[in-house]
Amino acid sequence: MNHHLADRLAKEAFVILTTIERVLNILLASISLTLAAQAARRIAGTIRRGKGQSDWCTALHQLPQALLRKPDR
Repeated sequence: MNHHLADRLAKEAFVILTTIERVLNILLASISLTLAAQAARRIAGTIRRGKGQSDWCTALHQLPQALLRKPDR
């Protein structure tokens, strides 16, 4: 009797695990698609600007000019 109960519990645990794995796979897939969409938006924005540089790179190049410029009074 205990052997059958153990088999049944093992099968139920396997079903629960596979369900959790499915949910996790769906979650990971949605995260991956979200990150891919964000990357595509950034690439499209870079192409639209035509500079081939990201915003932070452009800001980094403009930083010395901004630091050397005299403040407006």
